[in-house]
Amino acid sequence: VPKSYGRLDVAYILKHECNVEVQPWDVVFRYKKFGVQSDECYVLCKNAGDASRLLTKVQEMAVPKIRVYGSYFGVAFLWCARSALFISDPHLEFELPKSKNWIFLCGWHGAMTEPEFETLLGSFKMYPTTIKRVEIPSDGTCGFFMRFEDMVTTKRVFSRLNRLRRRWRLKPNAPFYSYPALCDVHWSHEDKYADEDSASDNELDEPVWH
Repeated sequence: VPKSYGRLDVAYILKHECNVEVQPWDVVFRYKKFGVQSDECYVLCKNAGDASRLLTKVQEMAVPKIRVYGSYFGVAFLWCARSALFISDPHLEFELPKSKNWIFLCGWHGAMTEPEFETLLGSFKMYPTTIKRVEIPSDGTCGFFMRFEDMVTTKRVFSRLNRLRRRWRLKPNAPFYSYPALCDVHWSHEDKYADEDSASDNELDEPVWH
């Protein structure tokens, strides 16, 4: 998304180019360090049909870099993907210990339990140390958080899940697995945020080789 765009500009472009109406408050931008607006934003559609339309239309779609001046200042190309999942559940608060070795799997039958899921993972030679089930009321399915011993094992499981995705011929835009992370919340009383402290930056706790 061009840096000159705001919520109203994104909503106008989606309405004008894709015939999808999005309210400005349903457009959320990501921000970099020190409050700099990123070139990525999240859009909440009214229904699955509008979301599918955006996924189809917004693929290298040319838009003006400055909307009010048209193409006089050049164009940028927008690309859309369903690459982020947001899960809000009060039962998850303080349930997931702080660790970098979590993987989230979704789209399972709503009646599946944690012991059944653990048995299924054993058939694929995946052995997590912790499994946490979470219900997804929007479509009646459930998902599972899995914690592994170290980052090396976590990456190996990601590779196996990617092969399973191709073997099961899942749609490219269908969510299947992801790397979970807590939403970054900045409070108004904070003067310095922990994620902006360059002294605390470090690489993942893993060997150098991959």
